[in-house]
Amino acid sequence: MTPKIITFEGIDGAGKSTLVKSLHDHFTAKGLHVWATSEPWELTKVDPDPFIATMQLMADRRRHCRSLRYDVDFDLVLIDRFDLSTMAYQGYGDGVDLSLIQRLNDIATEGIEVTRRIWLDIPVGIAVERLRDRGEQLVDGEIARLVRVNSGYPQLYVQGPAWRMKCIQASQPADAVLREAINRIEEVL
Repeated sequence: MTPKIITFEGIDGAGKSTLVKSLHDHFTAKGLHVWATSEPWELTKVDPDPFIATMQLMADRRRHCRSLRYDVDFDLVLIDRFDLSTMAYQGYGDGVDLSLIQRLNDIATEGIEVTRRIWLDIPVGIAVERLRDRGEQLVDGEIARLVRVNSGYPQLYVQGPAWRMKCIQASQPADAVLREAINRIEEVL
């Protein structure tokens, strides 16, 4: 059986990791065999040069996708960050050519089809507050980069097929985000 693959996109502090964990618990309790994973997958350090970072992320994605294709026997795969995060972070955030990123994504994913993408949209100010509340120190330029990255997601949203990508306002209470995400996933199960 081919698993349903759901990706979660959005800036740091949007709540992706928390949501993926809650969804894993919810759908596992419903009897589904669920794999919660994230990207970067095995990559532990990303080069500061945007082009090199993009190439590292693509090599890591290729290994991840091979595992998805050959080593996974699940009903549902939940991925915290995937291809749109690279477009947003390395493309809109760092200026790497978007068409190059798209071509590399096509090669790296080896035809893996995402069933649904969920974009957690959140104002940068709220995301920064959340990051600081969990003890992260934002160095010079990181907030400006988050603003650039955040400006890319709406553009990616309108370019993709609407039935495959859904937007959830991540500034609402966590239980409301969870309920909406469950509904969006159940639409494709």
